[in-house]
Amino acid sequence: MNHLTPHIDAFGEEAVLVGESARAFFASSDVKSIRERLGRIPSYRPPVWRQMVDMGWAGWRADAAAQGSALSFEAGLLLHEELGAAAAPEPLLQTAVLAAGVLGRSPSPAYAVEALGRLARGETAYALAWQPAARGAAPGPRGARARRQGDAMALDGALGYIPLADAEYFLVCARCEEGLGIYRVRRDAPGLAVATVERIDGVVCAQLALERVRVADADTVIPPAQGEAALEAVLDEGRLALSAELLGAMAEVLDITLEYLRTRKQFGRALSGFQALQHRAADLAGQVETTRSVVQASARVFDQTADPIRRRIAASRAKARASAGAIEVINACVQLHGGIAYTEECDIGVYLKRAMALAAWLGDARANRDRAAELAERGSDDGARAELPAWLEEIRAWVEDNLPPAYRYPARRMSWREAHGWHRKLHERGWVAPAWPREFGGMGLTPYEELQLHEVYETFGLNTFQNMGLTMLGPLLQRYGTPAQQQEYLPRILSGETYWCQGYSEPEAGSDLAALRTSAVREGDEFVVNGQKIWTSLAHEADMMFLLARTDPAAKKQQGISFLLVDMKTPGITVNPIVNLTGAKDFCSVFFDNVRVPAKNLVGEPNQGWTMAKSVLGSERIMIGHPRFAKSALQALRQIGANRGLSEEPVFRHLYRGLAAEVADLEALYVRYLDALRNGRQLGAEVSLLKIRSSETWQRIVETLRETAGEQGALDAQEAVGDGLSVHAAVQFLHARPATIYGGSNEIQRNILAAHLLKLS
Repeated sequence: MNHLTPHIDAFGEEAVLVGESARAFFASSDVKSIRERLGRIPSYRPPVWRQMVDMGWAGWRADAAAQGSALSFEAGLLLHEELGAAAAPEPLLQTAVLAAGVLGRSPSPAYAVEALGRLARGETAYALAWQPAARGAAPGPRGARARRQGDAMALDGALGYIPLADAEYFLVCARCEEGLGIYRVRRDAPGLAVATVERIDGVVCAQLALERVRVADADTVIPPAQGEAALEAVLDEGRLALSAELLGAMAEVLDITLEYLRTRKQFGRALSGFQALQHRAADLAGQVETTRSVVQASARVFDQTADPIRRRIAASRAKARASAGAIEVINACVQLHGGIAYTEECDIGVYLKRAMALAAWLGDARANRDRAAELAERGSDDGARAELPAWLEEIRAWVEDNLPPAYRYPARRMSWREAHGWHRKLHERGWVAPAWPREFGGMGLTPYEELQLHEVYETFGLNTFQNMGLTMLGPLLQRYGTPAQQQEYLPRILSGETYWCQGYSEPEAGSDLAALRTSAVREGDEFVVNGQKIWTSLAHEADMMFLLARTDPAAKKQQGISFLLVDMKTPGITVNPIVNLTGAKDFCSVFFDNVRVPAKNLVGEPNQGWTMAKSVLGSERIMIGHPRFAKSALQALRQIGANRGLSEEPVFRHLYRGLAAEVADLEALYVRYLDALRNGRQLGAEVSLLKIRSSETWQRIVETLRETAGEQGALDAQEAVGDGLSVHAAVQFLHARPATIYGGSNEIQRNILAAHLLKLS
C-alpha cells in the first residue's frame, strides 16, 4: 500500500515494527486466492490464517500471561490497516478484538487466561454473537433471552451477522432480568441450530437459532451485571479496528487508481494529464488523509485513557468517518477506472464489496455519527461543563471574568487594532503565543492543547483576525532569523507593539506567487523596493510588512527572490484600502516607489526567499486550515437553529450533526499536521489538503446557516439568539466567501496536490 504522507507520522518503535511486518506479510497476498474462498466455509484462507496466528497476531490484544503480545492500539491498528489494504478476509477482528476482548474481561482470571491462550495459539475459534438475526432468518423474536433453569441458564432467540461461520464456540449475548450476560456455547450444543447467510463480499456469516440451550455456570463468561459495559467496550474496540481496515482498503484502491491514471491513455494522452481527473483524485486524497488523521487520533484516545465515554465517542467518530470515506473513495475509483471496474476482471470490485460490508457492520456512518453526537450532547446538556486541565481551567475562569462584552460574538471579525486591548491583557498573563516555544516567550503548548485553548475561547465568541506576526512571521524568524532580528522583533510581536502584514500577492502573481515582479535592488547598505502588493490584509493598520521581492531578475522563476522586513512608515509606501462585500476594509493595495529598506532587514540569504516563502505559505495554510473558523460558524448555526425551535427537528439535526462531524474530522487533520511541524517534520504539498477541507467545510456550514436563517439571513442586521448574544447570518456567509481564494485558490491547491503529492501530470 502506498502511504501518501509517510514523512508526517512518527510512530513508536513497536508500531513501526508491526507495520513493517504486516506490510511484508501481506505483500504476497493476492486477490485470486481471496476470490477462491468466497461463499465457502471458512471464507478465509486457512494456511494464511495459520501463519498470522504463528506471527502472534491473533493475540495482539491479549497480555503475556495468555501468550499474547498486548500491543498498543497505535500498533494494532497498523496491522488492521494492512489487512484492509490486502482485502484479506482472515478473521483477525472477530478473533483478536471481539472474542479476545470478551474473554479478557471475564471476572475469572484463570478462565480468561486459559481461554485467551487457546485463542491466541489458534487452538480454539471463538465468535461473538450479539446482533439480532436478520429479519426472516429464524422464527420467533430476534435477539436472545436467558432465564434460570435450576443449576444452568437456558438461552432462547435468534442471533446473526456472525462473520466466522466455522467457529467452535459462540460467545452468546443474552438478556435476562439482571442484565446482559455473555455465555460460551459449543457449536454442537443441544438446542442450537446454525444456519448461514452470505454477505455481499462473499464472507459466509452464521445465524444462530437457540431453543432452550442450557449453559452451565462454568460457561458464563461475563455475568449479567457486567455484560452490558463489557460488550459496549469490546464493540468500540471493534469499531476502531474496522475503521483501520476501511482506511487500508480506501488507501490501497486510491493507489491502484493513481497508477491506472498514469498508465491508461485516452485521446492520445495519459488520463493523469486531465485536470478534471487530477482534481477528483486530489479530493479523494483528502478523504484518505482525513480518515487516517481521525483513526490515529482515536487510537491515541484508546491508548491514553480508559474513560468509556471518551472511547465511545472516539470509536464512533472513527467508524463514521471511515465508513463514509471508504464508500466514497472506492466508488469514485470505480468511476475513474471506467467500465473495466464493473467487471470481475478488475480487483476493485472485491474492495468495493468488502467496504460495503465493513461500512455497515458495527453501525454505518450515520448510526455512528448520531451515536457520537448524542454522547457529546449528553455531556453538555446535563449542565456540567467538561472537566478541563488545571492550566486551562485557570484561563477559562480568567477569560470569563475579564473578557469585555464588546469582544463576545461581534458581528464581524475584529481587526488587530480593535483587539489590541485584549492582546495586551493576554500578553500580561503570558498567554498571547500558545504555539511559540517557551524560550521565545510562548506557552509551548502541544497541538492538541492549543486546540483545547481555542475551544475555550470559542465558548465566549472571540472572533479576531489572524495576527500574522504571531502565526506566520514569528515562527519563521525563530527558524531563519538572526539573533539580532529575533531580539528586535519577537518581543514586540508578543507585546503587540508591532503589528505585521504580509506582502506576497501581486496583481499578476496571486496563486502563482513565483511570478511576482516587485523588485529589490541592492544599493550599498540598503535595498530599493519598487512594485505593488495586493490583497494585503489590514495593511492600513500594520506597523511592518514581511515582503517577498525579486532581487535577481535573471534567475529562474522560483529563484532570485528575497525575504525582507519593511517599516510601513518608510517614505514611498502608499496604502489604499479595498472595501470588501461586507463593507469592511480588510484588504489593501500597497505601492512601493523607491522604498529604501536597510540590508539588515534581509531574512536568510539573498535570493533564497522562496524556501522561506514556502515555509510561511505552509504556516498560512495551516492557519487558514484552523478549525476555529468552521467551529465558530457551527456555533452560530446551532444558535440560529435553537432560536427557531429546530434543534430536535430531524432534517436540521441530521444536517447539523453531519457538519459537526466534518468539523471534528477537520480538527484531527489539523492536529496531526501541526504536530508534525512542532516535531521538526516538514510539510509539503499535503498542507493544501487542510486548506481545502477547512475552507470548504466552513463554506458548507455558512451556506446551511444562510438557508436556516431564511429571510432574516438576507438582512444587514444581527439576530438576537438569547443570553445577550446575536448572530449576523449574512455577514457570516460573506466572511467565508474568500476562504477558498486566499492563501492560494483551492483550484490551484488541487493542482499542487495532483502534481507533487499524487504525481499526476
